[in-house]
Amino acid sequence: PSCGGIFVKGTVPGAPALLNLVLFVEAGKQVVILKHATMPLANRMFTILDATTTRVCLLPPAPCGPAQNVNKGFNGIIYVEGDITSSKDPQSGLYGIVHRNQRLTIAADGEIRITDHLVYEQPPNSASDQVPNILGLYVWCSDSGGTPCSQRDVTVVGADTPNNLFIDGGVLAPWGKFWVKGWDTLPDKGGLRLLGGVAQKDFGEWGGFNPDLVPPETGYDRLMAYDQRFKTNNAPPFFPLADLYVAPRWPRFPFDILYDRPLWGENTRP
Repeated sequence: PSCGGIFVKGTVPGAPALLNLVLFVEAGKQVVILKHATMPLANRMFTILDATTTRVCLLPPAPCGPAQNVNKGFNGIIYVEGDITSSKDPQSGLYGIVHRNQRLTIAADGEIRITDHLVYEQPPNSASDQVPNILGLYVWCSDSGGTPCSQRDVTVVGADTPNNLFIDGGVLAPWGKFWVKGWDTLPDKGGLRLLGGVAQKDFGEWGGFNPDLVPPETGYDRLMAYDQRFKTNNAPPFFPLADLYVAPRWPRFPFDILYDRPLWGENTRP
């Protein structure tokens, strides 16, 4: 009763679309900016998050003015009933900074598109550093009406993102993948540095090699560092947990190349 999350309900027929979800830090607080497809470009919803009090400013003129106190603390979840889409002009999609004390999960019943750096204000500087900020990206499928879940991806929009991109957080894509759109056609964009972890249905592409191009590299180099804090159950808010580090796939017959060694690998020399 004393806290809650942010629920974004789409209103565009057929495909709810949140165009912009930006995180930034102002006056020591986590601030969230939301823009929806049906709103004029100049309109935003500002949400200032706090453990005890959350303030909201809806469709503000310029300037926003005093924000309304909703008398609820923030429980760490932003749920979007639809996609977080993107466009180049004006820049949209998901990007920004997670406050050093903020634990946050952004879940969407659709695709999440990242268009710029998405980082912690204070990242951990060692395996034992238990700095509080944590971010989770969860592409969820509601399976409404018994309809099988379709592709749900966390997508880095390579045409919009800068070179040497930084992303901090855990990515959960059980119906899709974490990938770079344009990985095989973009020029060499340096490294995509991920601090966190990825659980995905399909292995997502980040970059490639084309000998017909000069230089031959395309997209991003894969530079991943596991966030050691995840080993102590310091998961993003409301992330589903499991007691298995790698989930088995079913069925596993006749052979699963990820888990099973071929027969010759089981035999020993006479």
